Order: sequence, then structure tokens, then C-alpha cells
Amino acid sequence: LFGVPGNPVSCVVTARLLIEPALRCFAGLPPHQCVHPQVDACLSATLKLDKERPEYHRALVRWDSIQGRFVADSTGGQISSRL
Repeated sequence: LFGVPGNPVSCVVTARLLIEPALRCFAGLPPHQCVHPQVDACLSATLKLDKERPEYHRALVRWDSIQGRFVADSTGGQISSRL
């Protein structure tokens, strides 16, 4: 049994980030198949973040062949109704 937030977008994000990996583990998959792929990326611009609580920020990640690294570009406004 999983509890999710009431906001529909928050519900989808919570399911994607937390519930799907948990279900993979419960299904017996090896740990490396239970987590989302991750890469280190540099932000393309400074972001103003909430100092009181951690937050996720939607971004598009691209490979910059000149810099030889992944770069994350903000998708813009982070209102709760956007996926």
C-alpha cells in the first residue's frame, strides 16, 4: 500500500520516482535495475531554489560535445500543474 499526494501531478511524480522503483525491487529485480538511471550534469544557468526545503526542478539534459559533459537546461516555470 502506497500513499501519494492529492495533487494529480505530484501523484504522478511520486509514483514515478518512488513507487515504480519499489515495485521493481518487490518483484525481485536486482538493485541496479530498481533505480532510475542517473548522470552528473552541470546547470546551464543559475537557479533560485527554496532554502527551506529540497525540491525537484524539471530540466532537459543534453550532451555538450564541446565541454565533454552533460548540461541541464531548465524547462521554465516550475508550477505544480506541469509535468
